[in-house]
Amino acid sequence: MNEMIPFALREEELELVVSEKTLGSLTTNARQIKELVERAMPNYDAANYDETNIDAAKKDKAMLNNASKAFNARRIEIEKEFMKPFEEFKGIVAETVDLIKTASSKIDTVVKTQEQREKEAKRAEIEKLWGEVGHSLVPLDKVFRAAWLNKTTAVKTIKTEIAEIVAKIESDITTIEAIGEDVDLLKGLYLDSLDLNRTIQYARTLKDNRERARIDAERR
Repeated sequence: MNEMIPFALREEELELVVSEKTLGSLTTNARQIKELVERAMPNYDAANYDETNIDAAKKDKAMLNNASKAFNARRIEIEKEFMKPFEEFKGIVAETVDLIKTASSKIDTVVKTQEQREKEAKRAEIEKLWGEVGHSLVPLDKVFRAAWLNKTTAVKTIKTEIAEIVAKIESDITTIEAIGEDVDLLKGLYLDSLDLNRTIQYARTLKDNRERARIDAERR
């Protein structure tokens, strides 16, 4: 049994080269016919016909319609013949492109599957890092950055960024605890949004509401 010899394509081999091309070489008498018709048009003006020569009108009408139909039919026939080489060329190119796309698509499936495996492995590594240095009050998904899964993002960089995220969370919580009021409520709001400014604004709102309630109670 003969073994199939591997055959690999090179991109430069697929560059389309035109070895012979002739454009505008169609020679016909179409222009002469057009000029002939233009000169004859005054003879076929509607003003030239009435009830006295209706038979001639019908005959001329039939002749003009038949001539027009035959003229255009011959144009279609010549066009098909003229375009045949190009249509054949166009079909070969389209079939070749489809073959290339099919091969590329199959390879793309393999590449994407491998890339997904690599991302899943890196995600597992990041989860391990978060478990080691992360904040137990905040899930990884809350702070996860898609760029961490890129091949170009080193694990060392991710570890540094995680440490910075944790440090900021702890610093923000310290700031919230320093408010002294509604701490548990404010912590819950902060851990849900990780937005310190929003949390502080809410703390001010609670304080203002209490002050208004106190003043109203004293007035009563």
